[in-house]
Amino acid sequence: MNPFYSLLSVVRATGVMLCLLCAVPLHGQLTTEESKAPIAVTLGDYTPDRGLACPADGELQSREGAARRSYERFEAAVHDQINRDRFRVYSGTRPAEAVLELPVVVHVLHRGEAVGEAFNLGYDQIASALDALNADFANASGIDTGIRFAWARRDPDGRPTTGIVRHAVEDRTALNAAEWMPELGWDTKRYINIYVLPSMGDLEWKGRTIGASMDQAPFGIAVAARAFGTEGWVDAWTAENRTLTHQMGHYLGLRHVYAPVEGRPEDCFHTGDGVCDTPPSEQRTQCVSSGDEADHNHMDALPGVCRNHFTPGQKERMRATVIAILPELLEPTTTDPLASLDGAITEVGVDDLACSAEGKPWVELANLGTTPIDSAVVRVQLNSREAYPVFWGGKLLPGGRVRIYAPTMAIGYGPFALTASLELPVENGRNAADRENAFVQLEGYLANNESVYSGENLPGNRLEMALAPDAFGDEVHWILSDQAGTEWAHSAPYPIGKAGIPVQQTVCVPAGCYRIELSDAGGDGLNGPNTWYELRSAGGDILTSGQGDYGAGTSASFCVSYVEPERCMDANLNGVCDAEERMGCTDPMGCNYDPQATYLTECALPEFGRDCSGECLGDADEDGICDQLEWVGCQDPRACNYDDKATDPGACDYGDCEGSAESLGDQAAAREIKLFPNPSYEQPPVWTVEGFERDGMRARLFSPSGVLVWEAVTEREADGRHRLRTNTWIASGAYILELSAADYEYPVAPSVLHVRVR
Repeated sequence: MNPFYSLLSVVRATGVMLCLLCAVPLHGQLTTEESKAPIAVTLGDYTPDRGLACPADGELQSREGAARRSYERFEAAVHDQINRDRFRVYSGTRPAEAVLELPVVVHVLHRGEAVGEAFNLGYDQIASALDALNADFANASGIDTGIRFAWARRDPDGRPTTGIVRHAVEDRTALNAAEWMPELGWDTKRYINIYVLPSMGDLEWKGRTIGASMDQAPFGIAVAARAFGTEGWVDAWTAENRTLTHQMGHYLGLRHVYAPVEGRPEDCFHTGDGVCDTPPSEQRTQCVSSGDEADHNHMDALPGVCRNHFTPGQKERMRATVIAILPELLEPTTTDPLASLDGAITEVGVDDLACSAEGKPWVELANLGTTPIDSAVVRVQLNSREAYPVFWGGKLLPGGRVRIYAPTMAIGYGPFALTASLELPVENGRNAADRENAFVQLEGYLANNESVYSGENLPGNRLEMALAPDAFGDEVHWILSDQAGTEWAHSAPYPIGKAGIPVQQTVCVPAGCYRIELSDAGGDGLNGPNTWYELRSAGGDILTSGQGDYGAGTSASFCVSYVEPERCMDANLNGVCDAEERMGCTDPMGCNYDPQATYLTECALPEFGRDCSGECLGDADEDGICDQLEWVGCQDPRACNYDDKATDPGACDYGDCEGSAESLGDQAAAREIKLFPNPSYEQPPVWTVEGFERDGMRARLFSPSGVLVWEAVTEREADGRHRLRTNTWIASGAYILELSAADYEYPVAPSVLHVRVR
């Protein structure tokens, strides 16, 4: 039998308060499929769900020395705060009850898996845990504790964070958590550190709180990966996330409702769990319908599906613990975003790579700011090839995440690296966070705009495990390992009540010999009709199979060879498989923009001042000339500064004409303007312009809609060229460059040039 399902016999606390949720099979009275408890548990039903087993709370009182004094100071401070709150209520001086928002950072401890695989839990599962925790503390059907938990948005150094930190470790368990938590954790006074572990220890606990009920911040909460969250890779009997809710109660100063009745019986502050409205009860491990609300308390030993509320007294004690012991958790700076616009690349990965020479890269974009993000450009670079742009448009609200997929790429075999970089463009189809200054770089933090994913793609054999469980699929588990004992794959949770419905999983393994071990927590294997399992190789060979009762476990060994898969063509060597290429304009500002295009072709840009249909973007004087093309100048041919390109009348000069308008006009007519380089790859761009003999020229950069992006006066350099150096970040796109006389004394009609920046 897999040790994942080991029984918990005796648990004793050592030096810190802890609570343990373990897998306790309750099948001793059940022998047949029909005699097992109903799948849908209701109050009064006997349930096979695993219960909660914790050491006696009395061990807190039995501490000696410094630990004893710390515990007594904690109790005194919490009781004093409760009395102060009660007096303020009595005297009518307590302000309206505020919601206490506490910052959470989740440390995912894994064994080197890719993000979202096995113990390196994906974001959805992690987020579901925080959502369920908040739902339990809000408890719409009972007592709302007025306590909520929010992702930390700034790390201890003040940098933006998603509130999730990943650690590849081998030997971290809850058994020695007091030793490694201070090493990995963030400032415990300002953050609640939650650690998600592959293994809690030899006894396979599900949750443990380290350092609770002391006059200092606890080290943190440890929860088993398969008991964390309500979706994803969780066990059926812990899928309510009540392990985390129970442990958070301990973190905030609660003990069990079945705590030993000690102390002064006349003072409920010092009896049982120290909360007056939770009368002491015996430790229960089954759902019951006695009518006693304590039977269903979050701090009882019931299965998670039964626990559903806190009491008013528990609410009072937890809030007092925060205010008296953990006041720094209430600092808003830890949960306030650093910048209004802040996109971050939080994860990079590749799908469909198992036993294949190509895969589909993806990038996870997170909004860490307060402004919605409505478009982004993600550039994905395979090894040293040219970065490939992927355009995304939508609405990503603050705190949200979206996975952006690149086309399938020819990854090949061996080590590889995927580099992803992020650009958040602005106005004109870009983010409209600041319309008055549309093309200034608005993002407040750029250090999280790039991420690198490194891996090694090995050729091998794609194995498929298909298993049709019995009605108690949550008991079934399998592990695939090689001859050295290295684990290559394990089962995802099988559903309850879905007997005979097969579930398939695939894994890519190198050529070699392997062993698959199946176990059953109930000791009866696949007990029921239409139950079976089968492991096949990529060539369709059956490596092992079986059906019916295999008892507590069975195993099989086999060897597989390398299978050469087909490889995609990549004729232009841009990293993208030819079958995924789609020719078209990838610039959203182009009139022929194709959002599905993956390979850049020529884009048709609108005429300056007009939209793609040829209509003027503005014509205030209704003279048929677009506002962006209007030119004020002298329209009298007799004047020295006559300008035949002027569209609106301006001042005329009838003085000495020698060397002024006429000579300038000759220069303007004869000159040829060139830009080098175009497009520009520098940020900020630097352009070189030839053809102006005047020393001072004015350069203005416009968007196609007429928004002035940048303006400067240039001086002719020694080589006779004017160099335009922008002093601001310019988003990717098409622009119009206007060049004219710097002093406007002798204006020159603007030279309109399309400029592409990327």
